[in-house]
Amino acid sequence: MLKQPANILQKPISMVKNELRKTSGINELSKINPLKDIPLNIPATPQQAAIKAAKLAIKYAKKAIDLGR
Repeated sequence: MLKQPANILQKPISMVKNELRKTSGINELSKINPLKDIPLNIPATPQQAAIKAAKLAIKYAKKAIDLGR
């Protein structure tokens, strides 16, 4: 036991850290992805931009219809 004092204290310290993460809400903040709404690819041509806009319009129209039910 005396040869590894750091291992003895490691478990209680990790338990305290986990409890602090649970109570402070850090876990919930880490689940939020702020980059999910930022488009990562930019259309190269006007045709690609129109197709992308049409797909988005269809996607949001389907969501609106589902919310209306």
